[in-house]
Amino acid sequence: MTGTHTCTRGESVDIDIGKTDAGGGYRDHCRNTIKVEKRDSPSGLNGYKRYTHTFSRSCYVGGIYYNGVHQSSIKVTDAGLYKRKVTDAGLYKRKVTVYYLSYDDSNVLPLIVGLEKTWLTDQYYYYKKDDYFATSDQWKDEDRSVSQETQLHPKLPGISTKVKELVVLNLTKPNGTYYANGDQSRTPPTNPTLKIKVTEPPETIHTIYKRYKHSPVTKDTSTIRLLSTKTTSTNIPFESPIYRNEYSEAHVYFWEGDNRHRNPLLLELKPTSGASSYYILSGGVGKKWSHISVTPSEVIKVLDRENCRHNGAHIIDISKKGSYGRYISYPCPGCSSKWIGLSNHGTDYSYYYHYLHGGSSIRGFKDGPTEQSGITFSGRISSVFVYNYPSGPEGIPLLICLPYTYNSWFERTSVDSNTWKSVGGSKPTSTFDKEKILKILKAILPTVVINIGQGTGLSSHGSSITYSDSSEQIEATRQDLTGSFSSLSHSVKGKSTFILGGIKHNGFPLQGIPQNLVVKNVKAYYEGQDPENKEKLLVVGLEKRDTGSRNNHVYYSRETKTSIWKPDLQKNTKSGAPPLTTQLREIKEKLSAGKSQKSNGNESNAGAIAGGVFGSLTSGTAVGLGIWKGPAIVRSIITTFITSV
Repeated sequence: MTGTHTCTRGESVDIDIGKTDAGGGYRDHCRNTIKVEKRDSPSGLNGYKRYTHTFSRSCYVGGIYYNGVHQSSIKVTDAGLYKRKVTDAGLYKRKVTVYYLSYDDSNVLPLIVGLEKTWLTDQYYYYKKDDYFATSDQWKDEDRSVSQETQLHPKLPGISTKVKELVVLNLTKPNGTYYANGDQSRTPPTNPTLKIKVTEPPETIHTIYKRYKHSPVTKDTSTIRLLSTKTTSTNIPFESPIYRNEYSEAHVYFWEGDNRHRNPLLLELKPTSGASSYYILSGGVGKKWSHISVTPSEVIKVLDRENCRHNGAHIIDISKKGSYGRYISYPCPGCSSKWIGLSNHGTDYSYYYHYLHGGSSIRGFKDGPTEQSGITFSGRISSVFVYNYPSGPEGIPLLICLPYTYNSWFERTSVDSNTWKSVGGSKPTSTFDKEKILKILKAILPTVVINIGQGTGLSSHGSSITYSDSSEQIEATRQDLTGSFSSLSHSVKGKSTFILGGIKHNGFPLQGIPQNLVVKNVKAYYEGQDPENKEKLLVVGLEKRDTGSRNNHVYYSRETKTSIWKPDLQKNTKSGAPPLTTQLREIKEKLSAGKSQKSNGNESNAGAIAGGVFGSLTSGTAVGLGIWKGPAIVRSIITTFITSV
């Protein structure tokens, strides 16, 4: 017991009215033995139950406690006949009786305490409270005209009115209504009109969880106070009583796979104002609800963890890859305690084998932190195949196989979607059916070659055309920029992303720009408004698939109009901003300067060769030119000389 004690071994006992182990007993701080007996509806007090505490006749009551807390307002002090003067309540050497609501299965709220008088059998002093939801130590001496149990009848209606909001929450009730005792058909004698409704259908939370709302539907009752909760056959109390708090509604969370509602994962209690409070089940046998501090945004983490604990249902993270041909393991994203094995295989695509050990099962999927939906389980499974396309670091999970199940193949509805659907049509016949697997993957994420020279029909700003590559339709849209520049954006119609099979300009491939990247679009920047003129091409930009980093754009340019393409505009790559007019002008001037230098270099070489030619000619033949006629004449002379040689 907490605090000071008032007992003396073999002389005075401390009665704890919170001890209700009927048929058993307990010992006080001084090791005095007290026995406890229970009786339902004593003396016809329907809707109530009585616990009687008895002890050795050689002892008297030294103090009344409730779960270790001294109830000093129940006066038993100076009660020793031989030790002290008898005052106040007199001498108590017989029994102590405690009354609870019959449906208070956890016995959290004692309503009446009776102290049997030593000198009169079955004569009691009774204590009750004016406010049962204030602090626990506010007992008041009842009218002394009530001294027997049968005389309590007239007092009970007044007490039940004060506790009319008390309910037992029925956790396993999926719909309909139930009474204050948690029973859907048996009305309690006390608070018989109070009803709780479970709203249907339940709300789906984070794809795989169901939230059931419980709220009062009785007229003039808008709030409830919880004594405890119950499943079909088991009472589940709170670690610390919460009946002093009023709530407008309660929410019970279950995993969607728990069809019988055996394992509630989370209890949310909403007050009339302010933030909700959350509770999870602690312990194994003899579970209790324990309060946790959690924000609404953290609820999903709690649900995942509790689902792993109570249902043995773990999560596969399809973003995990590992190294080719090697076995690794990673912790379950839900509980962080169950380890999941992973192996990597494949060439045209990568496939990853995830597996659990120890009788656990897979209940869901995440792609990193994001929940995936649409994948249904027809039974318990402990392994899956996840297919990524293309192979390598750019690969995206697009296909999942649940082996040994009837409906085993699921495909992503689109590359950037978190929703999956059952594969239709001709499904792969095995996890190694390469032809059919590739067909599914390529239909979701096609490979196309972009023709940035496709400009026929792009007559004005905002105009678009469509051209084809393989079986895909590509849309090109023109945008006029300031400073006599323009851009042409290319994307695949009906697809958010695609694999870049290459970039060409009307049949001429652009060397240096990598292939097999997963991109959203390709944008080419030109001088003027004629994309078909390859000489006017300045910059090529790729918008890569959003992977969470800021570097989703990359730009390429060239030193000269005949050199290979290299990454450029690093500041734009980091910021994601398109090239500025000044940047395009600088690249234009660089290309023009490169062309001029090349032209001048050709002229200088031609002059040097011409000098040699003239020297050779004049050494054997009298040849003279009175006037210099320029590089064209020199080249003609050189050609004539070489031909003659």
